[in-house]
Amino acid sequence: MRGSNVQMDVKLRPQRPWNNCNAFVTYKNSKRLFRAALRKAFDEFESSTARRLEKEIDIDQKHAWTILNRRKKKSSGCMSLKKDGILYTDSDDICDIWYEHFCTVFSPTNYKDCNRQNEISEKVKAIRNSATKDTSANWITFEFSEVHDICNKLKCNKACGHDDIAYEHLRFGGKLLMKHLCYLFNLILQYAYVPKEWHKSMIILLYKGDNKSRTDTNSYRGISLVPSITKVFEKLTDIKLSSIRTDFPNGQQVAYQKLLSSLNASFNLQEVTLHHIEKNGTIYIVLLDSTKAFDTVPHDGLRLKLHEYGAHGKLWLLLDSMYTNLYGAVSSNGKLSKWFELKRGIRQGSSLSAKLYLIFINDLINELESSKEGAFFHDLNASSPVQADDIAIIATNCVSTQRMVTISKSKLLQFGKRRTSTPTYLYQEPINYVTSARHIGIQLDTSLKTMDRTLKACRTLRSTTTSVIRLGIHPAIVNPIVCAKIIRQLCYPKALYGCELWGKLTCTEILMLERTHHYICKFIQGLPRRTRSDMCVSLLGWLSIESFICERKLLFFGRTCRLPYSAVSFRILLRRLIDARYNQYDTRSGFACDIIEILTKYGLSKYLDQFLNDGQFPSSAIWKSVVKTSIYQVEVVKWHHRMAVDPDFVVFKDIHSFCVPHAAWRVALRHPLMRRQAHFVTSTCCLIRENLQNNRILCDKCGKLF
Repeated sequence: MRGSNVQMDVKLRPQRPWNNCNAFVTYKNSKRLFRAALRKAFDEFESSTARRLEKEIDIDQKHAWTILNRRKKKSSGCMSLKKDGILYTDSDDICDIWYEHFCTVFSPTNYKDCNRQNEISEKVKAIRNSATKDTSANWITFEFSEVHDICNKLKCNKACGHDDIAYEHLRFGGKLLMKHLCYLFNLILQYAYVPKEWHKSMIILLYKGDNKSRTDTNSYRGISLVPSITKVFEKLTDIKLSSIRTDFPNGQQVAYQKLLSSLNASFNLQEVTLHHIEKNGTIYIVLLDSTKAFDTVPHDGLRLKLHEYGAHGKLWLLLDSMYTNLYGAVSSNGKLSKWFELKRGIRQGSSLSAKLYLIFINDLINELESSKEGAFFHDLNASSPVQADDIAIIATNCVSTQRMVTISKSKLLQFGKRRTSTPTYLYQEPINYVTSARHIGIQLDTSLKTMDRTLKACRTLRSTTTSVIRLGIHPAIVNPIVCAKIIRQLCYPKALYGCELWGKLTCTEILMLERTHHYICKFIQGLPRRTRSDMCVSLLGWLSIESFICERKLLFFGRTCRLPYSAVSFRILLRRLIDARYNQYDTRSGFACDIIEILTKYGLSKYLDQFLNDGQFPSSAIWKSVVKTSIYQVEVVKWHHRMAVDPDFVVFKDIHSFCVPHAAWRVALRHPLMRRQAHFVTSTCCLIRENLQNNRILCDKCGKLF
């Protein structure tokens, strides 16, 4: 009865009056058609973008990555700042806060010892007076060929300074413009005078990341945008500075050095630590990271270091003029703050900043090395691996550590069996002992446990893959082959950063990484989660993630073997290899022991024997080809053996017998409209049938049993 009343109420309910309005009906129909056309246009745009991406990923990767970068979510910048507990959102207030912040950062350096400050000032005055009379550097000139080469190598689409002159103006301005630039640069060098506009720089803000508060001014790094002509001039000056000394920088420094990277600094630290642990010794590591290292360099101290470096005469006067009366203004949310004076600091973003900072800090590294207080690797002093301003001090006792520590913001780690509670002091304040810390982006643990590192790698791999797919390279839009290539180039290196220095992984760690690897393979191809992992990986043409890590280790091994003999990483590797090869009881862990097992596993031991016997090693291109070929051959043999012994692969091995992308995906790459059919074919290939005679499956397309 109640149901009939409801039906009667529905029938008696009056119709909406605007349904009979022709204008309203026309509006609704037009709106419906517009939305349908909008969805169609969006789908066509996504499809055309996907086709361009699929077409150019193997032809012009630079253009393909440009398409991807445009689809990334742009940072909104600094929209609010907190000061004294009050949150400010007005753009003018934010500019004022940044103005006050950088005025404080670039305020003059005050030494604790006033006599020291006066002494440095007097030395700088004496150097300035002698430089005006010195003619030893008058031979330095800039040649047209140097200006021409630098201008032709300038990259396009780079930010310009406050003068709005871009690199494109200089690169495509012609030889006449380059001749005028060469003449201008030589005049500047001759009179040691830098134009006033070159002293100005526009500071942009870069968020440091690591989930730091976006309302804190210390969570941002100021990058100076100097005029493009100034950058060209600084590149030329950098060349002249590099030609003064050949023994610069210290061998412990790996930043801004050809053939070296941050991995070399971590490699030096870890191998020295493991060497002493294997000898039942105790190692103390102090990680030093100067707060705002580039922004707090005193100008007089830099001038003094430049003179000690070997810059004399007109060259020193030129550098002195470049860092006199500097001014900057912060650009935030499209507004420019008031101009303020930079009374200290090196302008990050200029072409000369890296060289100047290395010159300023080089004497500190020399002092640490010459103190003889740090840890030795046999006869090699490897006590202070340095990556720019990240300094690690390695010592075998607390007393040596105390004598070497001279910088703030430190962490102390103790490796080995013997634990001590002896405090280490820095500026009369004790340094806290920690059990784990990050060094150049790589986690160090005093217990030598690696499970947390592996878990983090798995989480990072999943999250980065999800974020990249959200950019518009979902397998429903882009061919899985292209999607897999992008994820392999973008997500895996980020998640597995530092895997070159991972020791031998446990079975549990390998299993965790492989599960994440298999999940991504299924996600890319749109296959169910319970699909056999071996099938999914082979349909995409991928190998195991363990082979990917081994490949990275072998390539890093090749880069280290090709370093010059004077490089610290080369000398450490050579000693570790000799210990692992001929003193097997001394070396039980570390990179050397692991790389020997990997070389043996993939049949590459002859290259190690050749390197140890006569020091010869293949070139980068040859070694990369050899590594990829050897790994592929070994992994394919393992895959075929897996298919031969597992009854689930009875049908699959007849359909897909090679570890290459499935033919259906390759056809869909040439014919994008067949992607849905290709997905059906690949998903059908993954079906498991135990008994072909009694266990038939009904096809949902044709309705037949097979």
